[in-house]
Amino acid sequence: MPKYPDQAWHGRVTVRENVRLARDTYRVRFDAPEIARAIVPGQFVMVRLPECNDPLLGRPLALYDTVLAPEGRPVGLDIVYLTVGKMTGRLSAVRPGDALEVWGPLGN
Repeated sequence: MPKYPDQAWHGRVTVRENVRLARDTYRVRFDAPEIARAIVPGQFVMVRLPECNDPLLGRPLALYDTVLAPEGRPVGLDIVYLTVGKMTGRLSAVRPGDALEVWGPLGN
């Protein structure tokens, strides 16, 4: 049974891209080198819109891909999500330069 280090990080990240892939499907890319260095396949992050109390709780979103710098160093994450509720609907309006509150990696 593999062991994963408990290295959850919590903080604000900067959105680099938030692009529509299909009708209700988006990919958000953000800087998170602390998480990108530690996350493994099957894990997820919790995402919350800062300064927003509705919804109050973050939502679990699975890792789609790790973003690498040109020299191969992990610098960020890609998360693909489907707009199905209030949180993901608001997340679809996030623009480059906006902040997100993120914590992770979480899960097995």
